[in-house]
Amino acid sequence: MRLMERRKRVGAHSRKGICCGCLIVCICLFVFGVSSLRAPGLAADPESVDIPAVPPAKEAQASPPQATPAVQSPKDTDIEKLVLSALEKHTKDREIVEVGMAMKAADLLVGWVKLLGVVVAIPLAVAVFVLGWFGISKFEDIRKLLEKANETLADARAKAEAANRDAQETQTVLAAAQRSKAEIDEQMQKLQADIQANDQRIRTLDATVKDIALRFAADVPVALQEKMRPLVTGFREYFEMLGYKAKAEAPQVSTKIQEGAIAYYDPGSNSILVHPAYAESEYAVLRQYAHHLLISARPAGQFSAESQEWIALQYGLADYFPASFQNRSRLEAIAAGSAAPAYGDFVIDLDNNTPLQLGRLSYNQMDGNKVRERQRAWGGVLWEIRQKLGKQVADKCIYEAWCALPPDERKFVKRSIGKSFIAMLATQASAAGPEGEQIVRDALSRRGVKSADLPGKPLAAVAQ
Repeated sequence: MRLMERRKRVGAHSRKGICCGCLIVCICLFVFGVSSLRAPGLAADPESVDIPAVPPAKEAQASPPQATPAVQSPKDTDIEKLVLSALEKHTKDREIVEVGMAMKAADLLVGWVKLLGVVVAIPLAVAVFVLGWFGISKFEDIRKLLEKANETLADARAKAEAANRDAQETQTVLAAAQRSKAEIDEQMQKLQADIQANDQRIRTLDATVKDIALRFAADVPVALQEKMRPLVTGFREYFEMLGYKAKAEAPQVSTKIQEGAIAYYDPGSNSILVHPAYAESEYAVLRQYAHHLLISARPAGQFSAESQEWIALQYGLADYFPASFQNRSRLEAIAAGSAAPAYGDFVIDLDNNTPLQLGRLSYNQMDGNKVRERQRAWGGVLWEIRQKLGKQVADKCIYEAWCALPPDERKFVKRSIGKSFIAMLATQASAAGPEGEQIVRDALSRRGVKSADLPGKPLAAVAQ
């Protein structure tokens, strides 16, 4: 509907424009027609008008002197006629000249009108026609267009000013963002520095925590803590020389122990429980701490085998390492004070000839005497090997053999943890030379181990 109304308005304006153009063309044609007209009775060219020449007065003509007749006085009427005739002739000649000049001026004006019609009228007619085609047929339309153009220009100027303001605001925001970025970067640098400092403090704290070999419960006297701490710390450093790496939290020492026990290590709570009467005994503390180190040194931790054979082996190792650390084969847990239990002291000597039995140890055979017997035998054979190989080599080989044992009983040599351990021990001892494996074989053979269970081959057989 709006489109049809617009078309109607454009058509009306177009008709008006066409009419105006036609009017101007008609005016031009009229001008051209006027220029082609001539005044009746006048020549086309003013220069072609014949202006009769005034004959000179007869009196002025030179003539030969003749005899002068007798002068007669003219009449007044004749003189008047002559004067009137001369004036009439002179006036007529003047009018003819003026008419010629007017004709020349008219022709010049017509030429200028032609030029004006060509230069001005035709472009003006074309402009009016074009404007009429676009719906502009009167001055009011032009004025409206100018007003609309001014409004558009004002809107554009306002938009430009708004855009400039937005650009200035954007620049302000960008500058603020850059300042914020610089501040954030500075804060991030400070934060990174703080993080690095905290990491360093954490590493230092972690190293400090790792350096703490024992934790003490509130029931342990401060004097006893000061005595235990350097002893246990030195013992752990000795294990670290063998290859131990701290893998567990330091155990906690407490003197709250069940009735009838001297000392024991509880892996579940990572606690060392010592009877108050034996708290000052180095062997009682180091032996339980050795259990903690032996269990945490293995990747698989404690054994899950059904056979209890591993208990006797671990107990023998828990006797051997404190003895080797202190360079003495006799270990004593002697009660102090009047609070000593009725069962007295606990003493073990590794310099012994106790036979070593290998094989599974079932639950019905699990009694204190058999475990202590195998424990004593294992401590004795390891001490003998140490006497031959030397402390540094023997302790390293024994520790590595213990860590190399598989966690699954089904992977033991002949399903025996003891036979698997002596095989691992012989392998480690052979690194010291052929005599190392032979030393292990000889020590085991003297303790009654069958030749079929001995590791490797005798040195003589290898030489052959």
